[in-house]
Amino acid sequence: MQKDIKEILGELIFAAAKGIAVEIEPAGIILEHPADLRFGDYSTNIALSLGAKHNRNPKELAAELCAQILKKDHEYIEKVEVAGPGFINF
Repeated sequence: MQKDIKEILGELIFAAAKGIAVEIEPAGIILEHPADLRFGDYSTNIALSLGAKHNRNPKELAAELCAQILKKDHEYIEKVEVAGPGFINF
């Protein structure tokens, strides 16, 4: 089941990036379990790496990605939020 959720989140992130016209490689999407569960079940730093690549503010980019992800209602996602300098927590 864990692999399925990671795949779903990866697909949502990929689609969100396309929605804001940011190029992304699916292999570049890394989802991890945060050490502190207050930060959600999964976290990604994709906005930090994309921000550097596209010369964009990572926190703003993370907010745009979250907004795109939230447009799609999915049964596995309770909440999506930006944390720190641009992490996305699920």
